[in-house]
Amino acid sequence: MNSTKVRLADQVTGDLQAMIFSKYNPGDRLPVENELAQLFSVSRITIREAVSKLSTMGVLDVRQGDGTFVKRLAPASFMQPMLPMLALSDVDLADVFDVRLLIESRAAELAAERISEEELQKLQDIFEIMEQAALSNEIRRYNEYDVQFHKEIARCSGNQVIAVICELITEMIRESIFYSCHTPGHIMNSVIYHNRIYNAIKEHNAPQAAQMMREHLKGGLAFAQKRSPAEAPPVETEQE
Repeated sequence: MNSTKVRLADQVTGDLQAMIFSKYNPGDRLPVENELAQLFSVSRITIREAVSKLSTMGVLDVRQGDGTFVKRLAPASFMQPMLPMLALSDVDLADVFDVRLLIESRAAELAAERISEEELQKLQDIFEIMEQAALSNEIRRYNEYDVQFHKEIARCSGNQVIAVICELITEMIRESIFYSCHTPGHIMNSVIYHNRIYNAIKEHNAPQAAQMMREHLKGGLAFAQKRSPAEAPPVETEQE
């Protein structure tokens, strides 16, 4: 009986979501619970569960005493709830990098084709900070701007879904990226590849941008896999 109730709530969630997409715009107010219950021929409890799920997904905004409103819909609304699940599960690092190879090589390719002068300048600024951090051996700072560099390329791809996926994946393996930077010689090798990626995008050479991204990520995976999970990173010293 309980499983039947769960299935019904899931079905109503899907039906309500479909109705929202076809009939409502961001900011619109949904009918009250009683009306929705009559519309879908279910109990108010089932409607309440469906609304709660859509609120968690970022589709609806439930305002106590005011009503339930449709939020501005974007890919992030549906994909953000995946992050805690993926972060807590035992996801193999190689599997994550397989996805990065597919998604980020395409992101670099699209960025090379579509990037504006303003976006290119921002990407250059990020790379220059990375380069300075590497020369100063500021590993944590380098790591943060490394993450920003990849997110910026995804954003410049002009594909919102790619941008969201890249952000989710990057957050999942942020610490693995940080640890790999402590491998001798890896940080300078990383700088070289980021420079190659940047130059290919700057020259609007899409195939080269995709290839450099693939080579960079394959190297990153190799370094990350060699590192023992129990091995702690060295202490980072303050730089003047």
